[in-house]
Amino acid sequence: MATGVMQRRSVGNTELRRQAACGQPYYKSSVLVSHDLGNRISDGIEAKPHSHPWQVFIVTTDGQRQRMCGGSLIDWKNSNASDLVLTAAHCILN
Repeated sequence: MATGVMQRRSVGNTELRRQAACGQPYYKSSVLVSHDLGNRISDGIEAKPHSHPWQVFIVTTDGQRQRMCGGSLIDWKNSNASDLVLTAAHCILN
């Protein structure tokens, strides 16, 4: 299995470009307080636009075919490093 990472920053708003520091979220995340059983994610973290400015490009192969997916680098420990890649399950599972 091969993986690749591409770092890109894409912001469509010029005002936001002036205010956002490269690689730093423009909006700070906050923990959701709703525990409604209808939610599909419990105890999740709210994601606002531009709160996860770095994207990853994931390439996997099974020897015959190649899959390409994307993901977001997320900061789980609230430090100056991205600890996890958030992506869809079908990107990494058969």
